[in-house]
Amino acid sequence: MNASTTLQRWTATGLLATTILLSLAPAAEAGHRWRRYKGADCDNRRVEVSRVVVRERSSAGPAIAGLIGGFILGAAVSQAHPVVVHERECAPPPPRWRYYDPYCGDYMDDLDECRVHCRDHRHPRVVRVIDVETGRCVRDLRWYDGGWHEVDMDWDD
Repeated sequence: MNASTTLQRWTATGLLATTILLSLAPAAEAGHRWRRYKGADCDNRRVEVSRVVVRERSSAGPAIAGLIGGFILGAAVSQAHPVVVHERECAPPPPRWRYYDPYCGDYMDDLDECRVHCRDHRHPRVVRVIDVETGRCVRDLRWYDGGWHEVDMDWDD
């Protein structure tokens, strides 16, 4: 343990002990009645002496009210309902394009699926890009040189 930690602990302990002693001192003196007398002997003459008694009252009412209020407030805060957050996951948006294999008549959702499908069915890797909203052919793609490239598949010529 380093010196800084030890010093902090001793300081905290000293402050706590001082606080406890100072808070108990007025309560310890509350039961005693201290009396003060006014008057004196002046030039061997007797002067009337009046007696004054000073009583200090300590009221525990505010301290008890604060303690009870603190318990009530603490109970209210600790019993608060937990906040529940409901997260909603949205489905991914529908695809804008679908890919049509003119050789098999199958539709696929992505180009990787098209490449594997055409390879497995052993026909040319050619697909038509179809707009989902309108249903019309947007363009034609062919797999060559390691990627999909746009081609003109106008077979009416």
